[in-house]
Amino acid sequence: MKLTRCGGRLLADDEDAPRWLKKRRCDLHEWSDLPSELTKDIASRLLRYDVAEYLRFRAVCKAWRECTPHPRQLDSRFRPRRWILLSSDGARCRFLNIATGACAQVDLPELAAGGQIQIACRTEGLLVLRDEVTDAIRLLNPLTKAVTDLPPVTAAMASVIPEDRVNDERPSSLIVYAGISDETSPPTVALFLRGRGFNIASDLPSELTEDIASRLLRYDVAEYLRFRAVCKAWRECTPHPRQLDSRFRPRRWILLSSDGARCRFLNIATGACAQVDLPELAAGGQIQIECRTEGLLVLRDKVTDAIRLLNPLTKAVTDLPPVTAAMASVIPEDRVNDEIPSLIVYAGISDETSPPTVALFLRGRGFNIAYAKPGDNHWKLLDDKAWSTFPSQQVISHGDGKALWYVKYLSVVTHRGRIYFATYQGNILKLSIRPRPRLIPIVKDQSNHLIWNGYLLCNNVISYLVPPDDDDHLMLMVRHYDNLCHLTDDQRRCIKRRKKNDLIKLPKRKNNPDLDRYDWQMLQVFEVDISKREKKLVRVDGIADRAVFIGDVACVSLSTNRFPSIHGNTVYLGMNSRCTVGYGLCHLKDRSVEPRLEHVLGAPQY
Repeated sequence: MKLTRCGGRLLADDEDAPRWLKKRRCDLHEWSDLPSELTKDIASRLLRYDVAEYLRFRAVCKAWRECTPHPRQLDSRFRPRRWILLSSDGARCRFLNIATGACAQVDLPELAAGGQIQIACRTEGLLVLRDEVTDAIRLLNPLTKAVTDLPPVTAAMASVIPEDRVNDERPSSLIVYAGISDETSPPTVALFLRGRGFNIASDLPSELTEDIASRLLRYDVAEYLRFRAVCKAWRECTPHPRQLDSRFRPRRWILLSSDGARCRFLNIATGACAQVDLPELAAGGQIQIECRTEGLLVLRDKVTDAIRLLNPLTKAVTDLPPVTAAMASVIPEDRVNDEIPSLIVYAGISDETSPPTVALFLRGRGFNIAYAKPGDNHWKLLDDKAWSTFPSQQVISHGDGKALWYVKYLSVVTHRGRIYFATYQGNILKLSIRPRPRLIPIVKDQSNHLIWNGYLLCNNVISYLVPPDDDDHLMLMVRHYDNLCHLTDDQRRCIKRRKKNDLIKLPKRKNNPDLDRYDWQMLQVFEVDISKREKKLVRVDGIADRAVFIGDVACVSLSTNRFPSIHGNTVYLGMNSRCTVGYGLCHLKDRSVEPRLEHVLGAPQY
């Protein structure tokens, strides 16, 4: 029996072959006979996936090479962006695909010229080579082997070489970065040089510089500031970071710790950390940080009560009038002459006015909101006309005199130039400045979550407003019930029978007179949808890979993709001291809890 391999199949030629092995010969089509449209479609899909797969596809046969584009030198489609250089041993280099994990070993004869050719850096997967004798620059595609010749960079490197080392051997490390702009044809290559100073080996057009700066500013103001620090030309064609300009507020940066004038900040979107020295805080403890808003630090002078807004990245300072009179409105009468701790608990910035209006949320004997703009002589307080728009008329009666005393607010958020805040019971209001300061209900009628006890308003619920961690998410509201007193007996029985509910079962507290064996609490999470005409809370069962930290000072939402050490789909309540929470964090998937953090302090005095 004779077997013949054809097209990957074994065919039996002998007549004596077993019947199961006999196959009728048929006309076999070669792979090269594929329709050109199909070949082009396959090639384009492979090219979008990885240029290495595209090259393997073209290497199959001549017909496929004829109907697919040749990988030209600087064509953006054929740049091996996902491939990085792992190691090089002479002309033999090893590359890694950071998307697929594939490795490739490539021989590059260009690097075998006795060490004369050096790898300066890489961009878009291309290697930037420099001839140490002539300073000629070449771009090498390690996969396609395409080479692009560029002029010598001798004169450009001389601009950043220290004067005492002009005649020394110029190291290739002067070229630290490279970039390719496809705005021109052929593309423009930029070399970033570092030596005595910084320079760019290509005179970037002002339009390109402005476009790069605007993209960096949308990504992070810190990157924008680094970009402007490169050279004078870039600073001249990009806007200067003014004081309260909304574009330059470091919204994603939060203060981690402060040791005198040295502060450490964290970018909650990228995970980057920055240590900044702030001389304003080194005045012998006279200046203290009250709170933060939009990444800006709210500073108060303990002697004069003057308020300053400090941008920790740009170092821009905005002076505001003293807040003495405004704080006096919330100081207890028996402690007017005492040294009062921090009464400013939150702050917000409204871009409805020009310049923007700053609002300070005060808490002491009562609650009040003060607002002022740069240039004002004093802070103004919201009057009863502004507070009368509060929606829960069944709870807050105008006959009580100053209705604002019962409006307890938490977690102020500045979102897209507007100030929002939540009350204990779950109302969300917007502080509108124009045409007159007033409170506009966004989500209202949550008064059934409160319990009256004589003349006192007892909260069995506490609600926090959480700002979004990026532009793709909505604000969140986290609502915690200390007990189930707001539900009837039938409602409690029904909700306990459900397999999926918001209940949290805790060991019974000693001071709980309830006959139940456990302490039942409830935790709910909502998305705040304010994009439509009808503002509403949208109930969610989970928050995917996000973790929400609830605290007295601020609420933060983090992504586990950037911070893998934290638990996703989890609410951290251990930083909160304003409600009776018997646990530190709650996993929303199964409502399981973990113990409270030990370093959390007790409830404050006010």
